[in-house]
Parts: sequence; C-alpha cells; structure tokens
Amino acid sequence: MKLRLVIDIDDMDYAGLIRILIPHIKRADLPLPEKVIDAAAKPGVIEGFLRFIPKKKQDQMVMGLVNKNRSRIIKRGEKIAEGWGLQLSIGDLYIRPVEEEPKPEKAPADAQTVQEETVQTVQPAPGTPSEMTEDT
Repeated sequence: MKLRLVIDIDDMDYAGLIRILIPHIKRADLPLPEKVIDAAAKPGVIEGFLRFIPKKKQDQMVMGLVNKNRSRIIKRGEKIAEGWGLQLSIGDLYIRPVEEEPKPEKAPADAQTVQEETVQTVQPAPGTPSEMTEDT
C-alpha cells in the first residue's frame, strides 16, 4: 500500500532551505549568482540577496530548485530516515502551489458532543393533573 503525506507550507525560511540543499543539488540548478553561492555559508549573504526578490519569485525559485533535484533530495531523505532507524522508501517528492480550496470543517473535539436541538414547549392539555389547581 502507498501512503501520501501532505504538508502545506504557509511560510518558510528560504535562505535556510537553500543553505541545506546546496550540498545535495547540482550547483548549476541554483538560481543564485556564483558569488552568492560561494559565500552562502556566511551569515546574512543569502538573506541579503533574497531581500530584493519578491516573495512570489522566491516561491518559484524554491519550487524549481526542489523539483529539478527531487531524485537527489529523495535519496538524501531516505538516508536521513535510515540514520534515525526508519526504513523508508520515498516514491516521489515535489513542491507545487496549493490551489485555494475550501478547507474541510474540523471535526468536533469531543465525539460525545451533542448537537443542539430545538426544544418546543408543550402546554399540558386541559384537565390533566398539572393543570389542576387547588381550586378545582
């Protein structure tokens, strides 16, 4: 049986991700100038470069970087899992934009939650014991 793990990323440290990926991907695939790549280990270099690139463009850069090098990243991920004592075979890995879909409603926190019901007040019929008073 195959399983799919889905992770939606709301925000990411692109500089940190690039720094992690540099040793595991083809240098030619890096969408950065050579001087930035050479100095990538120095604090602030990648961050300084990315500061001038719009967020949408950064998203596209990271998607392209990961998708072009997915087989290398998969192999690295499997080695990391093995180092943790986890036998794992990754079938595929890619990044793509999340289509804006309506999110499913969350399940109730407690399975015993009772739905509210409309309560109707029922008036007792005339002549029933609850209608009788001491005067009758």
